[in-house]
Amino acid sequence: MRGDCDCAAAGRAIIEHLSPRVALELKVGIALGAAALTREQTQGNIRRGHRILVYGFDVLMLRQHARQAPEWARS
Repeated sequence: MRGDCDCAAAGRAIIEHLSPRVALELKVGIALGAAALTREQTQGNIRRGHRILVYGFDVLMLRQHARQAPEWARS
């Protein structure tokens, strides 16, 4: 479980770091993307201004690749 905790903390740090940039990108009209597994998550992404949407199977594939990337980088 420790790995999950480290990933969650890293995710929060990334979000905190990128939040001002995301706000600026939305302000100037740059299309942002977001991933969702449910209709509710998709609707939330749309409300937050995201216009490039990834959902369903694509999200699961992205999650798997995100988990594999550190392993590939170490090998």
